[in-house]
Amino acid sequence: MAKIAHKWTHRNSVGHGMNDSEYPAEIATTQVTLSKNFDMMPDGRLESRGGSQKTSASATAASETIHLEYEYRSVAAGVITRHHMVFAGTRLLKYDPSAKTYSEIDTGLEGIKPGVATFRDDSGVDAMYYCDGKVFKFYDGTGVTNVLTNFQAGAATGIPKHLVVKHERLWASGGTNEHIRVFYSPVAYAEQNLGANDYVTIGGGDEAITGLSEVSDFPLVTTEDGIYIIRGRAGSSADPYVVIKVYEDEGCSSHHSIVPQGGDVYWGNVNGAFIGKLRAAVEDGLDVQKISGPMQNAWDNIKAGQHSNIHGVYFPPKQQIYWVVESAAATADPDTLLVYSISRSNPDLDGPTHGADIRFVWSGKWDYAVAITSIGMVRDSNAIPNLYLGSTDGFSRE
Repeated sequence: MAKIAHKWTHRNSVGHGMNDSEYPAEIATTQVTLSKNFDMMPDGRLESRGGSQKTSASATAASETIHLEYEYRSVAAGVITRHHMVFAGTRLLKYDPSAKTYSEIDTGLEGIKPGVATFRDDSGVDAMYYCDGKVFKFYDGTGVTNVLTNFQAGAATGIPKHLVVKHERLWASGGTNEHIRVFYSPVAYAEQNLGANDYVTIGGGDEAITGLSEVSDFPLVTTEDGIYIIRGRAGSSADPYVVIKVYEDEGCSSHHSIVPQGGDVYWGNVNGAFIGKLRAAVEDGLDVQKISGPMQNAWDNIKAGQHSNIHGVYFPPKQQIYWVVESAAATADPDTLLVYSISRSNPDLDGPTHGADIRFVWSGKWDYAVAITSIGMVRDSNAIPNLYLGSTDGFSRE
């Protein structure tokens, strides 16, 4: 008989996690039909996630939505400083874990999830760059600098929404006027003016970029209909950047759903969750597998039109990916976490010809009484990772 996780801890008999299939023949004896508010431990135990608590006594502001929490790490003279940055409402804040208070860093943002990346320039200064279709700036720990004029000095006319750092360049995409272009900065000079030709074009012009990340050693670009990588290092006539479509059967709906981990990349779209692996010794193909099979009913229950808002993060202590989604029953905001165990999954195995597929292990789902508008992993001063959930009430919960 299929089991339901309902105690604080389940032992190895449920080491293959949750399977919400309606067909008993597709559920293994080592799976449960419902696992709510559990984590899958690396040794195969399902363990209650425990509770969460507010990180401050007061909200960032009344009814202010937290969009993103980000760990901005800077290194100076061999000393690592970790800044807990919070994008809330139309503001950028910094959280002080000792005082449990927030200080305002910037205002006038668009009020959506921004693209964020930390970039080290040639002088050894680490700065956090952020953009949201309205602003393009960086924060270096002391002040904010506007780099939009520099970005638009070349061919760019819009304002980007997605960022990633690769090969000592800052890559930007998602601008309102450049839906098929990815721009790149000079090497180690993200704040310098872009040249007229400092971009690559994705697809044939009939697709719009939905995400920007990395896989293995390459920048990765997604559209609704495909996955691309950018080859090359110098971006010169002798070593030009080349855009290669490595997968065309499934694209990505949300930039923030993309989670690079261990040289592979994970993402979500309207059909489910996926893992992509670059083929060994070949850079023109991505082996893609759908990993959401055991949780397909839960994935199919994501509210129509909300797949572009899926937000994922990898949490090292549990070796899991947490995807925030809005279920069909939600009134206005995301309300559910779908939790995938990397440590317990075996995507390299061949799938079964029939019966249960235990290659992809899901811890289950977390339900919340409050909206979950963001999820982020931030390390404390001792480098211990912590998971933070933001909401519409101006509070972050740990």
